Amino acid sequence: MTATRDPLLLVTQFGDDITARVCCPCLTEADATTVDREFAALLTGRDRPVVTLDLAAVRFLGSMAVGRLVALNRDVRAVGGRLKLVNLAPHLRRVFAVCRLERLFDPMADSGRTGPSTEAVRELAYHRWEAAGRPDVDGAEFWHAAELELTAGG
Repeated sequence: MTATRDPLLLVTQFGDDITARVCCPCLTEADATTVDREFAALLTGRDRPVVTLDLAAVRFLGSMAVGRLVALNRDVRAVGGRLKLVNLAPHLRRVFAVCRLERLFDPMADSGRTGPSTEAVRELAYHRWEAAGRPDVDGAEFWHAAELELTAGG
C-alpha cells in the first residue's frame, strides 16, 4: 500500500493568471520532491504566466523552501512571467529581508509598477502595531491596512 499526501498547493487559474495557495503551515526538506513537482506543474504549457503564491497558511519555511521559491521565481521569469508572494507572515518577511531576497519577490519592486515601497509599508505597519499595544498576532492585518492607507494616500 502506498501512502499518498494531499497536495501542498490549491491552484486556481484564469488564463495565464495563476493563484496557488500553500495549504500546509510548514515547508521543510521533507516536502522537497512534492514542492518541486507542484511548482513545475504551475508552469507547464504556460506562456508569460503571472503566478501569485498565497502563503497565508505558512508559519515556517525551511531553507529548502526558500531555495525552491528562488528557483520558482527564476523559472517563472525565464518564460516571461512574474511571481508574486502574498500574505507572507511578518516574521517570514523578515527572513526574506535578512537574506536580501525581499525585492526579488516584492511585486512593488518590479519596474513599471506603482505603489508604496516595502519600507514605507513596514514602517507604517510597525507604527500601527505599536499603537495597538503590540498585540501577540502575526501582524498581517497591520501590513494590509498600511498598504491600503499608503496606496489611497499616494
